[in-house]
Formats: sequence, C-alpha cells, structure tokens
Amino acid sequence: MEVKVIILFFILFLIGLFIIGLFKFKSNKKTAMILIYIPTLIFIVSIGLFLMLSHQTTVDSIQLEVEGENGKYTLKGKWLEKYDYYSYGTDILVFYAPDNQKIPVVVKEDMKNQIQKGILSHAKDMLKGSKNYIIGLEP
Repeated sequence: MEVKVIILFFILFLIGLFIIGLFKFKSNKKTAMILIYIPTLIFIVSIGLFLMLSHQTTVDSIQLEVEGENGKYTLKGKWLEKYDYYSYGTDILVFYAPDNQKIPVVVKEDMKNQIQKGILSHAKDMLKGSKNYIIGLEP
C-alpha cells in the first residue's frame, strides 16, 4: 500500500508542477517550459515503462506441436492471441530435457530472407536465360 501512496503523491507533484508552469507561462517562459515539459516527459516515460513491464504472455497464448522422427524432434507453433511486437524481448520459451541433455537449436531463416533469396535466384535464372548475359556474371 505504501508504494501506491508514494506513486499517488508523485503524480500529484507532477500535476502541480505542470499547473504552476501554465500559470508562469506569461511571466517567465523558460521556467514555464521546464515546469511543463519535464513532468510531461516523466509521465510519458512512466506510462511506457508500465505498459512494457505489465505485459505477460500466458501458456494459452501459443499453440505448440512437437513432431518426432528417429530421435529428432521439430517444434512448430503459432500465436493464438494477438502478439505484441514491442514485447518480443520479454517472451521466452523454456524447455526441459531429461538428465539435463543439451538441446541443439536450429534457427530457421525468417520469411523476409527466404523471399529475398527466392527473388534473387529467380533474377539470376532470368539473366542466365537472356541472350545478353555475360558468362561468369553474378548479380
């Protein structure tokens, strides 16, 4: 309860500074700008921090499927709920293996790289089929 009271007093203090800055605007613009902008900046940053730190991903947010063949397992999944891109760094998947075995991680290429490579190979094939293609030229 003490933390909520401290936060409430801090918010009231920032609002007070903002209001004082509005009243001082005609007499002293530099002081008024400081009294207006600093509380506003602190308020915006604190809202951003609150939104970032309050984000939690539940187990029901993702659907995972494990496919196994000859002792090798592939994990496939998709997000069921809306996925927030700004919280990417805070979402972690944890897997436990028996006897603390090491699990090799194979990172697949993202779709953007796959599309770029596909377009590049298609362009190379088109160039090689052209009558003006210089032998040995790689785009």
